Amino acid sequence: SSGEILGDAADLGFEREEMAEFAPLTMAELKERIAEDEKELELMHEHAALTIEHAKVKKMLLADKDHELQEYEYQWGVAKANVAASEGELMVVDEEVAVLRGTLLQMNTYLESTSRTGKLPNDILRSLSREHRALLENLTAAS
Repeated sequence: SSGEILGDAADLGFEREEMAEFAPLTMAELKERIAEDEKELELMHEHAALTIEHAKVKKMLLADKDHELQEYEYQWGVAKANVAASEGELMVVDEEVAVLRGTLLQMNTYLESTSRTGKLPNDILRSLSREHRALLENLTAAS
């Protein structure tokens, strides 16, 4: 009877106002309502399980991205170290070029001053490639 059901509901901790909603229902209606609520609860469990699985997949993807980021940061560090080393090597080469340029200009000045024509001897000019002659002309014109 509905009185027994109301008594059982009170034993389960339901308030009188909450039980009043179910009082006019028949036993079949209550069972139907319980079955609907159980289906809804099952759907909620499935939804929660899917949400948890989705969160786990996202966490794995984020871990992969984090690993990828760490790899990029490592590669960036290696590249920066290589650039620094190359810049150091370039400074050494620039210093060597400056010394050689000065030496070449002094040799050029000496050869021109000791030659009868005031120019580099033809045998020296012929031994230079076209590119090297052009570089020498540019260098001596700039000084």
